[in-house]
Amino acid sequence: MSALMEYKGDDVDQAITNACAALGVDREALEIQVVTTGSAGIFGLGRRKAVVRVGLKVAAAPVAAEVADEVVGKAAAAPEKESAESVDPLSPEELAKVAATVARLLELTGRAVEARVGEVQPDGKIPIELVGEESELLVGSEGQVLDSLQYLLRKMLTKELNRRVLLELDAGGYRDRRHQELRERALALAAEVKSSGQNRTLAAVGPAERRIIHLALQGDSEIRSRSVGEGLFKKVLIHLPGKGGGRRRPPRSRGKGRS
Repeated sequence: MSALMEYKGDDVDQAITNACAALGVDREALEIQVVTTGSAGIFGLGRRKAVVRVGLKVAAAPVAAEVADEVVGKAAAAPEKESAESVDPLSPEELAKVAATVARLLELTGRAVEARVGEVQPDGKIPIELVGEESELLVGSEGQVLDSLQYLLRKMLTKELNRRVLLELDAGGYRDRRHQELRERALALAAEVKSSGQNRTLAAVGPAERRIIHLALQGDSEIRSRSVGEGLFKKVLIHLPGKGGGRRRPPRSRGKGRS
């Protein structure tokens, strides 16, 4: 679950509704903790608001929004390539709204963290670096919290600006370290495949990280890579050409009387 944020309402249901509206997600996408159910008080006096703490479920925070998944052919077994999206660059006024929205979300996390909004990239993506003594606390196991916050920001900004917004949230150089780790792991498994002749598989990751893996291997003509599995998060299979573990075609039946 992502970092917790508090929302209020006249009752618990309204507090949850307010959270959904602010974050741009359905109720099913949230993990919800009821802090207080509120109180109507006596004769209108001493009335207290209901308070809930919510966090985005990890499963509902995909990085898939950052890239499209497509499979292209290369010889008999094709590796999958993830083509990055692109959008029109934001105006200075829109960038100012981005900075304000990021600051508002970070304030809700309760962490001593600030955001540095970088120069917009040619594809329209906005790099945002989290800095501060508690910035790495917003990374989480394998970047799950960071990805959740990134998803929240994208939903919030898309709704606020009424247009698609691409951004990449980073903290303490985590993205570069993670990408390098994926490349090294992919190359090590590729060497094992070439040495042993046996397939190797990397754990399920999202489209953006699958793209890193495929790009790391695309220059090696001795091996192939492809994504396997269902849903957003898939494993990456590394194999020799012609040994991709796919379903074999049934042998053709021979005509009667032939030996």
